Amino acid sequence: MKRQAEQRARQWFIKTLAVAVGTSLLLSACSGGGKSGSADSSAPTKIQMQTLNYATEFIDNTNPIWKEFEKRTNTQLDITWLSPTTSEEKINVMLASGDLPEVTFVESLLNPQLQKMIGQGVFWDLTPFIKDYPNLSQPALAEMWTDSKVDGKNYSIPRYYPSYGGGAFPILRKDWMDKLGLQTPTTMDQFFDVLKAFKEKDPNGNGQADEIPYAANSDTMGFVYGVFNGVQGAWKLKATSWCRRLRKTRRGMRSSGSKKRMTPDCSRKISRSTPRRST
Repeated sequence: MKRQAEQRARQWFIKTLAVAVGTSLLLSACSGGGKSGSADSSAPTKIQMQTLNYATEFIDNTNPIWKEFEKRTNTQLDITWLSPTTSEEKINVMLASGDLPEVTFVESLLNPQLQKMIGQGVFWDLTPFIKDYPNLSQPALAEMWTDSKVDGKNYSIPRYYPSYGGGAFPILRKDWMDKLGLQTPTTMDQFFDVLKAFKEKDPNGNGQADEIPYAANSDTMGFVYGVFNGVQGAWKLKATSWCRRLRKTRRGMRSSGSKKRMTPDCSRKISRSTPRRST
């Protein structure tokens, strides 16, 4: 019986990992672990989950992307979307009621009700399975898994934010790259060349140079700063501007009741050598 339970948990975890990519912090509830499995291993694995969605309109299982995701992962997804503006309240109500989906988003593991439920054994211990997945067990993620442990165990799949560049990275049209014979860029110069080719070489084949190579807002361009330096470009600011920002942060920390004190040396100019380019 124990072996069968472990096999069901492993199968469920494999499918859940595919669904979990891109979310911030996911917890898996034991209450649904047995239900999500199937006697027929070829049948789609049913996964009930809730997570954040920043879109103004939420998609459902009629959406082509949803259908393709289910097809590629052999899953049947029941997703409840949470709006960022109301997610915290809804998650707290859900935790208090005990009516949990199999996988749920939480912003922090420090929630008192959540900590209590973890102690009661409500959530799956995922620790034994992580080592079986190279992408999750790579050395760069070791600190992430350590920091997200509760009493020495991992109950969540955290979202990894690298030290350089933030959590957003560029996504390029592979079909356009294939058509133009381009390789995935690994440096900023190559990234520039790919975008230039998108603009000038008509990858959509309509005979016009009307392609938009790249679209983003300033919040998602942090990776560019991270390529050149390790401080998100803040060293480029004038010393006076830098100090104003630090003082503002210090006032905010004091007003929030924090006992920490910040004592930046604003008399010292901030300088750094020419940015290094990573490859």
